Amino acid sequence: MPPVDKKPIPFPDLDVLRRFLSSRRSAMNLTYDQLAELSGVSRRAIVAVETGKSPGSMETWLRLSTALEIGFDEIFSVVTGKVTTVRDDFLNPVSPKSASKEDSARA
Repeated sequence: MPPVDKKPIPFPDLDVLRRFLSSRRSAMNLTYDQLAELSGVSRRAIVAVETGKSPGSMETWLRLSTALEIGFDEIFSVVTGKVTTVRDDFLNPVSPKSASKEDSARA
């Protein structure tokens, strides 16, 4: 097995991510309560993320990105400075039940 190049993994700058969340929420003229209602994330959790008391979970960021009408990949490209892509079917999985209906309809 060839040796593995052990490059350090950069730690994301969460301050940039928090500022992005705050500016996007403000640009959309959303209060914490409105964003909580749109995203399904509690007001308390949004405040904790935006003020740096919590980094937020992947689910929280996914819900927030959806409510803020931006791609999940776009949120993290702000932190890393890299544009990434996420497959649409990963973010919007097809349930097995609806997939079998779609397959039957195509047949």
